[in-house]
Parts: sequence; structure tokens; C-alpha cells
Amino acid sequence: MKRSLYISIFLILVLLVSGCKSHKESSKEMYLPKMEKAELIAEIQQRTLQYETLSARIQADIALGKTQLSSKVQLKMQKDQCIQFSIQPMLGIEAARIEITPDSIRMLDRINKVYAKSGIEYLRTVFAISFEFDFYNLQSLLTNTLFYPGKTQISTRELEQMRFVQDDRRALLRMSDNGGANYQFSVDRLGYLASTRISDSKEKSSIYWRYDKFEKLSETSFPYQMQATITQREEQKGEFRFNFAKIEIDKEQAMHFSIPKSYKEISFILLIKSLSVQ
Repeated sequence: MKRSLYISIFLILVLLVSGCKSHKESSKEMYLPKMEKAELIAEIQQRTLQYETLSARIQADIALGKTQLSSKVQLKMQKDQCIQFSIQPMLGIEAARIEITPDSIRMLDRINKVYAKSGIEYLRTVFAISFEFDFYNLQSLLTNTLFYPGKTQISTRELEQMRFVQDDRRALLRMSDNGGANYQFSVDRLGYLASTRISDSKEKSSIYWRYDKFEKLSETSFPYQMQATITQREEQKGEFRFNFAKIEIDKEQAMHFSIPKSYKEISFILLIKSLSVQ
């Protein structure tokens, strides 16, 4: 009896020691090897998700001011053309749909039979920010992609124009646009985009978009968790949490958006408030 007890204790100690050793080794791996800017750019481009269509199931938790929304969401994207969110709080039944294109944003509330529509510039109001923010910014943030303001895609030349800073744990790529907005992209030790921060020239408002839980997807890895924080004058004004599941790329998908004639047009503010209480 005592012999088996001693053996058990010995095995537990061996496991604890090996566990501590493994933890120390993994912590060492967190340090980013020094590399030239050109090497880092090559790593980033190699790890960029290549897709024409993307769909995913998302658990979304959103707080914008006093508006709170927690729901299952079906995301559909056609690259450079359309982003759709189907809000399905219960049993896969659609309560609302949001469609964003390079030119417009439309929302449909099926419960209250109302809708709202506006130009793409309304995204700035939705996110409560003062700097320019368009369809391509949002598309890039949702797909863990670096972007260059005002461009549909970022080129090697534009990446090379960014300011480059590196320490032991991360590399930072920084730039400013013609309006004075500041962009900062943080890249981890494997060349994956870990976070994006956009702020106005006076740092009065910002979006900080973080990525976590990278898993294999196609020829690269994709973050299955995203968190975005909106700040105004150092005070948090909004937060988005997205947990992804069942991501598919380059699958045929229908992306319809039709407004029934019986639906009434209302303002976005009223429609968003109605969604928060459903």
C-alpha cells in the first residue's frame, strides 16, 4: 500500500516538473526573432487569408452606449462587394438583417417590420468615431487583414512605406492618412496580425481591434475570437465581441436583401434600439 502511494507521489512530481519545463519553453517561444522589414512583409503577405466568399456562424455580444445586443449571427461576405449579418437570436430564425456595401448600409427589422438605409458614411456614426471609416476598413478588420486607407487592397509598395518598429514580442507597422488619422498594426512572432488600432489625429476617438485563438483555415490560420473597443476622449463608448464557428471560404452562397413594401422606413438610431430589446 505504502509502495503504491510513493509511486503515485513520484509520478505526480514528475508530471509537475515536466509541466513547469514545458511552460518555460513555451514562454521563450513568445519572443519575436529579429527580422528585416522586408522579411516581415513577406511573412505577413504569406499569412493573409485568400478568399472570394466567406461565411461563418458568430456569437456576437455588442455594447454601444446604452444599447446592448447578444445574439447568434450568420456572417456572409463577398470580397469587395458585400457584407451581410443575419441576426438570429432564437432557433435560427432571422430577426434582422444588415447589409453593407462599398456605397451603402441597410438594416431590416423583421420583428417590427421596419427598415433603415443610408450612405456608407453612416458607419462613422454607428461606431461613434470622427475619422474616415469605410467598407474596406470593416472588411479587412473582419478578415484579419492589413489595409491601406482609401485602397481596396494593400500592395508591397504601400507596406514598405509604413514605419517599422520591433521589440522582443511584436512588430509594429504605423502610418497616417491624408486626413491625419493614425493606423497601427501589431504583428506577432509568427507574422500574424494580432491587433489593429485606428485613431484620429488628436487621439480623441479610436477603434482597437484585437485577435485571438488562431486556428487552421485554408492555407493560413484565422482568429476565431475578435474584440473591438471604441474609445472617445479616453472613455470607452462601445465594445464588440465576436466568437467565430463553422467558417467556410469560397463556397457558393446567396446574398439577397429585399425590403417588403409593407415595411416602414425609420432612422438607424430607432432601429438599433429596437434590436437591443428583442
